[in-house]
Amino acid sequence: MQDVIQLLPDNIANQIAAGEVVQRPASVVKELLENALDAGADRIMLQIKDGGKTLIRVIDNGCGMSDTDARMSFERHATSKIRSASDLFKVRTMGFRGEALASIAAVSQVELKTRRKKDEMGTLLSIHASTVKKQEAIQAPPGTSILVKQLFYNIPARRKFLKSDAVELKHIIEEFKRIALANPNVFFSMHHKENELFHLPKGSLKQRILNLLGKKYEPILLPVEEEVDQIKIKGWVVKPEGAKKRKTDTYLFVNNRFIKSPYLNHAIKLAYGDLIEASSHPPYVLFLSMDPSRVDVNVHPTKQEIKFEDERLIYNYVRVSVRHALGQYSLSPLIDFDNAESQQKLTGKSIIDEQKSGRTGGGFGYKKVAGSAVPDNWTDLYEIAKSGRGEASDTRELNELQDSAGQGWAVLIHNRFIGALIKDGLVLIHKKHALYRIYYEELLKTVTTGSAATQQELFPTNLNLSKEDAILLKEILSTVQKTGFDIEHFGDETFIIRGIPADLTQAGISPQEWIESLVHSYKNEYDQKLSLREKVVKNMAANKARYHNKPLEKEELSIIIDRLFACEQPQYSPDGKRCFVTIGIDEIEKRFGG
Repeated sequence: MQDVIQLLPDNIANQIAAGEVVQRPASVVKELLENALDAGADRIMLQIKDGGKTLIRVIDNGCGMSDTDARMSFERHATSKIRSASDLFKVRTMGFRGEALASIAAVSQVELKTRRKKDEMGTLLSIHASTVKKQEAIQAPPGTSILVKQLFYNIPARRKFLKSDAVELKHIIEEFKRIALANPNVFFSMHHKENELFHLPKGSLKQRILNLLGKKYEPILLPVEEEVDQIKIKGWVVKPEGAKKRKTDTYLFVNNRFIKSPYLNHAIKLAYGDLIEASSHPPYVLFLSMDPSRVDVNVHPTKQEIKFEDERLIYNYVRVSVRHALGQYSLSPLIDFDNAESQQKLTGKSIIDEQKSGRTGGGFGYKKVAGSAVPDNWTDLYEIAKSGRGEASDTRELNELQDSAGQGWAVLIHNRFIGALIKDGLVLIHKKHALYRIYYEELLKTVTTGSAATQQELFPTNLNLSKEDAILLKEILSTVQKTGFDIEHFGDETFIIRGIPADLTQAGISPQEWIESLVHSYKNEYDQKLSLREKVVKNMAANKARYHNKPLEKEELSIIIDRLFACEQPQYSPDGKRCFVTIGIDEIEKRFGG
């Protein structure tokens, strides 16, 4: 029998590795900026074209490389950061695996120019899809310039999954922000096409926060600084009035490395207690410094997920530090590390214990949901419905539903479901999914025909967005206007809202929140088959359905049922979730042992 196991060629192995390391242009930017920092640079310039798809260039004034090191840096597992397995537990550099440059070169065209200060001549290295095309001596300034062109040009299947230039640029800016926030002692600039988006001189952390996240934070920033034997915590949080409905501008760093930790985010939010609503999220920029041996950063390809030796201890230190910062400004009860009673109180109970005792820090427990009167056994009926048994499976049954649903008895169940009689049983409609479908089809017709009705605001509203969100909104602005928003770009990151769609005026949501929510949903839309118009409409409809929380009268229930079954595709919401299920008389009878 012929042997079947073989070693993969280096170029294929590199492409496989690139699938983990290089997910999109922002991944390349992250790796190149981190390499520049590890090289000791204090001036770094980033240039981008077409959302990073066609060009990414990083220029630094770091230590540079010899001609041999330049060539070796593109070999797999070639690194200057570690020498033994034990070094993994004392990593202080951003990179250490030796995968990044090899992975990037496997899926793009790379040109490297580098020179050490002590060398008279530098090195030019050109690599296309892991193949070295050129290596020669050149004149070059000290430091390194690396150019990445035509990302995924040799893997069309990967390239087609990239999103629009504006969305990819949004992800690049986010990576840029994280690295620039962690290094306020380094000059950074970022250019997109011919425009300079960021010019960040060296300065304090507070100055860097304001330059990156906006001057709006200046009056509401509170300093955080605590230190004990195991950990040092410093940075900034916002006063309670700075909390937002969506989780944005939240940055947590461990040993200057950005991390994602829902667990520690919970600790920060819990520190605010009743000072903010349960549905709000306070922005923050916090740095945790600790012995690297107490942290494992080698648990995920992006190095953004880490493990702590004692997570519970870190949780409580973070919580107490933020609480202390709020207390110093008379915003919450003062809790001090030196107060043994306070410390024991905080470390003696788990989150679950606090939830059980009702101490949930301003809304982390559960709330009762008020609903209309419903049959006592509606939960039994819902269990049947959940299984999908009795679902309409052909056109004839759907037509019967369209003819009979909503005629007579209809009930709202816990403000989530609508129950209605049909000829042969019951239909249960998921209110939010149904509204999503209704709004989507109605909005699509409105945008197509240009028949949207606008309710003018008494006073125009200014909307100030981040740079990346402003770029996204400008991309979709003409379509947003067709949905009924009277909005225009006023320069830089400012927009003026003069009117909103007439049917949104009763939702109790500000015009700014509507637009911010729409932009947030749009940039996270991953369906590549949809046109720009369909994406905007889909996310607009989703937001309308999400904000529709008011209890409904019986007449309104019937109207929703009629509108749903008047849709072209009433069975499913635009994101593929079931809008309704039917329960036959026979199924109901079985539940009673009949």
